Amino acid sequence: MRIVLVIQVAALLFGVPALAQSEARLWTKAEKELRSAKAYADPLYEVSSFTATFRSPSGRARKISGFWDGGITWKIRFSPDETGTWSFTTECSDTSNTGLHGQSGTFMVAPAEIPHPIYAKGVLRRPLGNYHLTYADGTPFFWFADTAWNGALKATDAEWDLYLKDRASKGFNAIQVVTTQWRGGAGDTDGRTAFEGSGKIRVNPEFFKRLDRRIDQINEHGLVAALVVLWALPVSLGRELSPGYILPEPEAILLARYIVARYGGNQVVWFLGGDGKYVDEYEQRWKTIGRAVFGAGNYQGLVAQHPMGRSWIGDAYANEPWLDIVGYQSSHSAAESTVNWINRGPMAERWDKLPARPLINLEPLYENTAASNSDDVRKACYWSLFATPVSGISYGNHAIWPWLAKGEKALNHSGTASPNSWQDTLGFPA
Repeated sequence: MRIVLVIQVAALLFGVPALAQSEARLWTKAEKELRSAKAYADPLYEVSSFTATFRSPSGRARKISGFWDGGITWKIRFSPDETGTWSFTTECSDTSNTGLHGQSGTFMVAPAEIPHPIYAKGVLRRPLGNYHLTYADGTPFFWFADTAWNGALKATDAEWDLYLKDRASKGFNAIQVVTTQWRGGAGDTDGRTAFEGSGKIRVNPEFFKRLDRRIDQINEHGLVAALVVLWALPVSLGRELSPGYILPEPEAILLARYIVARYGGNQVVWFLGGDGKYVDEYEQRWKTIGRAVFGAGNYQGLVAQHPMGRSWIGDAYANEPWLDIVGYQSSHSAAESTVNWINRGPMAERWDKLPARPLINLEPLYENTAASNSDDVRKACYWSLFATPVSGISYGNHAIWPWLAKGEKALNHSGTASPNSWQDTLGFPA
């Protein structure tokens, strides 16, 4: 069966000419589409493995997982890291499926010729023994992310473009978004959800096809997509919407593998869990999920955990090789206890006693809340930066993360209706 090589190139918005069918660009997303010889009733369960082994011009081999995209369409997405002629060969657990198993081909990779650092310098890396991230060429990368949990779910193309242009112009280099329904967003703006079921599940490719464009737009503006795979807060209203909380381990693993395969060709950092408890009674669950999703190495991108407020995972996950970034959340309070936790808590006390990894406050005090002001937000960010070796910081605004219109209230969250829209707060002072 002929393999259709589809190259999606973010650079089109920046004047890079359309590529030939057999050509890809360095550090951009190459997509290979295959047609299955069979139609599966439950593709996530009936096909346990679908991969392609890519061989670079220098001879390095990298195995990458593919995913089902509806009907008999399957895809593999990959971001090449060398110029020259690449080859690939596919493998499918259903070896009798000649459309997916044993396919092979070659393609050329040319320089990206896109000025954004994520293309000019390459994807993010975590150099062993270091506390900061770098680009592929070794240039240090200071993490400066904005939080738009609901942005990719609720924004129109025009709204998302406006927002990303603004964030790029202000120096942000990453955008934190959620990739499924969750306690703060019951579905996308068209009412679709990422999956159905809370035992046996079925993914919805139409939901993800809309999300594809939003993730691509993040990269098109030169920003890294920080993607929450499984929102996981085990308490509070709406937890029944969050896959990291409601799904059994096997289904959580299936869904996470699907999302990682689907967006691995983009410039991404994975937040395996969002707002979850990953220690104590939940520790083994999340270690099992992390090892199953990332342990084999069939993916691209760095991995972090985004814990619930004032939860420390550094010691418990010190020997988990799949975890690249030790994330933490200092909580939405300017109280003395929170200030002390940032400056004298486990991050400050334990960072030099653990294997070197970047330590980043992925959710400090949000701006635009009744309990704080912009000065409080700045203090929380600076304290977080200097409590450990400097790696970066994330920012959040209480109208932007839920993507609120004026007078709207965040789903399943306490507080009053927002006096500002997300557009109104783009220029807030922090």
